[in-house]
Amino acid sequence: MKKWIHVLLITFGAVCATLLAISHSSSLYAQTSSGDWGCWITVDESVPVTKCAWDTHDWGNGDYTTLAGDINGDGKADRILYRATDGDWGCWLTSYATKCRWDTQKWGTADYMPLLGDIDGDGRADRILYRAQDGDWGCQLANGEKCNWDAEKWGTIDYVPLIGDVNGDGKVDRILYSPRDGDWGCLLTGKDQSNPEKCNWDTEDWGDASYVPMLGDVNGDGKADRILYRATDGDWGCWFTDVKEPDKQKCNWDTDDWGSADYTPLIGDVNGDGKVDRMLYRPADGDWGCWITDAPDRDRPKCAWDAQDWGNANYVPLVADVDGDGKADRILHESLPTQRVINLSISLYKTAGTEEERAPYVGILKHFADAIYEMSNGRHTLGKVTIFQNGMNSNTADILWVNTEWPHVPGGCISGVGKAGCHINTGDTYPFSTPYNATHAANWQGAGYTLAHEWGHYYYGLFDEYNGSAACNDTPANIFQLQTCDSMPNSVMNNQWHARNNNYNWLNFGVAVNQTRHNVNWRVYGASGWEVLARSPQLDPRDGQRRRSTRLTYFPELASVAPASTSSSPIELPNANSRSHLQIHWIAPPAISHAAVATNSDDYQPMVRLANSNALWYPEAAILVATLAKEGGFIAKSDIMATVAAPDSTIETITFHDDGIAPDLEADDGLYTASWLYTQNGKHLITVHFSNGAGAAQIVYASNHYTPDPTGTGYQPLPQSITEKFDEATTIDVYVNGSPANVNTPQLPTQITLDNRNFPGRIDEAGDQDSFTFTPAQSGEVVVRLTDFAYGMQPHVNVLRDTNELAVLAESQYIPTGDNYFFTKLMVEVQQTYRIEVSHVNPNATDGLYNISVGPPLPNQTEQGS
Repeated sequence: MKKWIHVLLITFGAVCATLLAISHSSSLYAQTSSGDWGCWITVDESVPVTKCAWDTHDWGNGDYTTLAGDINGDGKADRILYRATDGDWGCWLTSYATKCRWDTQKWGTADYMPLLGDIDGDGRADRILYRAQDGDWGCQLANGEKCNWDAEKWGTIDYVPLIGDVNGDGKVDRILYSPRDGDWGCLLTGKDQSNPEKCNWDTEDWGDASYVPMLGDVNGDGKADRILYRATDGDWGCWFTDVKEPDKQKCNWDTDDWGSADYTPLIGDVNGDGKVDRMLYRPADGDWGCWITDAPDRDRPKCAWDAQDWGNANYVPLVADVDGDGKADRILHESLPTQRVINLSISLYKTAGTEEERAPYVGILKHFADAIYEMSNGRHTLGKVTIFQNGMNSNTADILWVNTEWPHVPGGCISGVGKAGCHINTGDTYPFSTPYNATHAANWQGAGYTLAHEWGHYYYGLFDEYNGSAACNDTPANIFQLQTCDSMPNSVMNNQWHARNNNYNWLNFGVAVNQTRHNVNWRVYGASGWEVLARSPQLDPRDGQRRRSTRLTYFPELASVAPASTSSSPIELPNANSRSHLQIHWIAPPAISHAAVATNSDDYQPMVRLANSNALWYPEAAILVATLAKEGGFIAKSDIMATVAAPDSTIETITFHDDGIAPDLEADDGLYTASWLYTQNGKHLITVHFSNGAGAAQIVYASNHYTPDPTGTGYQPLPQSITEKFDEATTIDVYVNGSPANVNTPQLPTQITLDNRNFPGRIDEAGDQDSFTFTPAQSGEVVVRLTDFAYGMQPHVNVLRDTNELAVLAESQYIPTGDNYFFTKLMVEVQQTYRIEVSHVNPNATDGLYNISVGPPLPNQTEQGS
């Protein structure tokens, strides 16, 4: 990869989430931020990025929402905090390093959402509050007066509020967006608010619950345009506000796919041309991306700091012009939540129009909320639950609820939030040997706790801990199979049914003191459930089959409440706080039914997805997963053919495997996996065909993660043969960015962090050599490892002390076998820079993929040993 300059920087701090003044399904948000502030000033590409004056300033705590806006009209964004519990406001002025006049003023309650915008056109940001329950608006102008629409009622709980200057008069207008049906509304700010003027797209329908709505001036005409972003596949859409020609109403990046559920979308004018650009921030590792709206080269529309790593899951990202140069700067505020509130969505197969019809689902969700609170030791609570009726949003909902279903999470959906094809499957009736009517009042508790068991898979990324049918074996050929001795005491991943009699121990995750060291969680993670959740996923083992398991989402706030290694998990229930944030929002069904496709449907349901997102940044590996679902399982042993159409119209074949050889997880589980070596930037169309020409296909269920029934017995249906012929196809658009146009472009070494995070490497031509550097913050032992080899990669590794002499500390050649990987241990010195050079053992090799990481030894026997 020596053709591409990719310098990574990182800072550390401590969780989380997007505070865009937007609420949407499947979003996660912390109860705001506390602590450290950071900011990077955006300058010309030729000038290194610099910090603002208040970088590293500590201000705030876990009760506040973070905002940024120009309070005093000097053209520079100031910092604002809002505490919902008592309406306390705080602000720091950027230019004067002092507080504004309304700092510590109380205005608002927990029912209101805070926003900022210049209402009266004086160049100063005014404060705005919106209460969704009744559509109440409030505003405080910078001069202390109320605006003319203060206390006006407009909107309902169905709508998300936004602020933007729609008509270009320099005054922000009010906008509402309904995720239910994509309905947009806008009221222009004017002198006569008794009969406010509407904008030209008021009442227009565009979008649905899968999109995040935003506003920004995309074409530079001074008027806010509408923008939508769908996290599941990174789909972007935009409508210009004041363009009449039908063929010119969309911007040039409408329908672009860029991003994934891992990223927070933001918008701001990065290059100062008066047009907002798109940005993404990934909390997991602080990765930033940006696309310039009117970049001269559409193949390289990135800003200077694209792909820079700054921040982590502990920070809330914001974008604002801090130094007054007309360019959006990046801001992070350390977030240490007292609680994380979880929003999710449900696609219900039927209409529940009356309170009586809704009561079972409300009752079940209340017990689900209790369980989440107990599972997380009070750090997580269930918030807004949006229920779409008549099967609406069945493709994107977190929970797919049908008439009859054995509750489970599909194969490939461990830590599956936001992934295409991933959700929790459940039903009104569980078809156990003794059928279980979940909607019967006496069974609501058990059904709620069963959702929690599956939530342990889907959200937290843990495996089952109940007894299966495979023989006991400490070194099994397949570590993911449940064995007859896998039972883990007092674990929700074993038997949540035991908790029904107020035995809340059984709603907790496994702990070290009870760890039997004989269950799937131990075989995959080398630790109990709570130990896994309390540490960074970068510390998970990567040897053997474990290298193919999904990387978990990190929830740093759980570390502070994790049980000690010699202690049981504390009991939180009963506790009124467990339901304190729960809001159930019923979305009326459309006139035309969108009946959900039940997981036991006899329809064929093809799907293909990129393992991480629908966008790739060179040189990261492209891993594709394809499935054909039917009757609650996946079809294995089918004929599968795939092609990719590149931007230059060339077409190549991609080979999928279901053989249990990396990157494939398990043989014949119906999850087909492919590694694809891309060479061009831009949009690629991948098409996958499934057929059954030989009549050998089977429906298999082994990869699904089923709940046990009340007796502790899991569901283990046998494979079903399919003799009928079928021909099913599906497609996906994948965007490639940063692939080098010239293979001879020199490379700066990639700076890597000492936290075991993977950095991708790639051999592109004969004689290629990749270079990486790291500088320890303290002396001690570190491990340098290369993993995830593909395309024949056989690494030759040099580790050098980066002095004038470049002293060689270690040199190795490694021929990979099976799931093994290369590592070497080093004793390093504080603040000494080290250099790693990676090439191919075969100097004539033109391909090779791998990941490199550096950090403390991982918790597996090989790396921990001498």
